[in-house]
Amino acid sequence: MLDIPHPPLPQLSDPVAFAVAGGCLAVGVLILLWGRHLGRAYLCLAGVVMGLMLAGPIAQRFELNLTLVRVAGAVVLALVGLILARLIWAALVAVLFAVPAEYIALARCFAEVAEDKRVLFGPADATFTGWMIELCKFFPGGFWWLWQNNLGILMAVVCPAILFPFVIALIRDRLGRILMTSLLGGTMIVLAPVLAASQLRPSIWGGAWTHWYAPLGPAAVLMVVGLVLQYRRAIRDDKMNKDREAEPRDTSELEPDRWATKKK
Repeated sequence: MLDIPHPPLPQLSDPVAFAVAGGCLAVGVLILLWGRHLGRAYLCLAGVVMGLMLAGPIAQRFELNLTLVRVAGAVVLALVGLILARLIWAALVAVLFAVPAEYIALARCFAEVAEDKRVLFGPADATFTGWMIELCKFFPGGFWWLWQNNLGILMAVVCPAILFPFVIALIRDRLGRILMTSLLGGTMIVLAPVLAASQLRPSIWGGAWTHWYAPLGPAAVLMVVGLVLQYRRAIRDDKMNKDREAEPRDTSELEPDRWATKKK
């Protein structure tokens, strides 16, 4: 099987780590319960954070002013999240199904993959940021390796796992938005106490990834709770809107009094 190690514990000071954990918990609860309303705002916030994170490498590479790059990146990516929200949620649903499908496809070709060192997972440095960068490189690299070396399994396994969820989520926008916000909310709620406890006892972080089924269970339960609550509210809101549209309008104040007109 492919060996993807768990991410190292983020190196944060205690106040920052507890603040991040508290923020994860608060944001997780909000998007778990009201994700279908806050989905666009969540993407804008994620765009701002991503713009601030990418500003450093971009400014260093092109020798630009760091402050200007931060402001421009945050504004541009926030606008992208606001305007292309429907497309982004559909893409995230596709990624959710594509990642395990690609992992299975690469695992079936493990002997060939192991010979190509470019496909193997190997972070440049042993930090959380380095692990995330390597993860973002690994799956696109695995896709292109399958494209060049085993097109059959790519078309049979990976492409359907990308296209079908993407099209369904694009057509049924509310379904994709509720699914992803429930998943993200449940994950963030479970991640918050794990991160806070790991700051006090670092071995908890590795144990949570080694025994992945322990945090996965509560996250799955919370995801189902979010799905049920959000869909119930969506159905209730739809019913209220239909009832409001079906109510007869009182036009007595809009139409003139014909009898009064005739008497005059």
